[in-house]
Amino acid sequence: MLLCERVVAPTELLEAILLCMDMRTLLTAAQRVCRRWHHLIEASPSLQKALFFEPDNAVIPTNPLRNPLLAEVFTVWFDYDASTTLGANGRNHHYYRNFKASPFAKNLDLVLYKNSSWKRMLVQQPAVVYLGDWRHTYGETGHDEKFLVHDSFPHGLRMESLYFLTFERMKAGEFASVRMLWDFKRHLRLSRSRAPGTTPAPTAQLSGCKLTPDVVMESSVGVGWSGGDSMMADFMCERSSP
Repeated sequence: MLLCERVVAPTELLEAILLCMDMRTLLTAAQRVCRRWHHLIEASPSLQKALFFEPDNAVIPTNPLRNPLLAEVFTVWFDYDASTTLGANGRNHHYYRNFKASPFAKNLDLVLYKNSSWKRMLVQQPAVVYLGDWRHTYGETGHDEKFLVHDSFPHGLRMESLYFLTFERMKAGEFASVRMLWDFKRHLRLSRSRAPGTTPAPTAQLSGCKLTPDVVMESSVGVGWSGGDSMMADFMCERSSP
């Protein structure tokens, strides 16, 4: 056997070539070439990380990479601007109408198919293990807020989990809103810099948490508002949908 053949086996060479493909081609066209390619993509840890199916701890935590395919289809979850204001009055809150107008709502086959690959995709690399849940509630008694940290996602936060956590909040009604704070620590720093001597609202509640999550889902709902269940569209399907 030649030295080059011992150093780079054919499978390893093919894996290296596949890693040079763009994510969409690797996920779709490459797997349909032949069974060998399909099995290699399914079995290769490196290729599974490239497709956001497995956590990649090699990605620097301070420079996370959000899933580009999910960001393209599930736009409202990834429409992110760290410079926006913290709190319920901040910009980039998305309402029911925003979700309904998103590309994913116009492609129901993608959402309803129970084996859709997006459901098991990680939302970012390195994987999100802890997700903050910052809830603003409005009612006759005024404004109340809670900051929770969801149970850890030991294998990373997948889009399916984020999808259904979001719509649990959206069911409150047409004027419920949700936005993702993908770099929550940066939001806190910016908030402090804008208002010297003041403390961002959730800081006191964060003090009771063992850690500050980097990613937070912020929601705003009104107690007593109705219409949520009756207006749920097909894209807000239950987990058991075929």
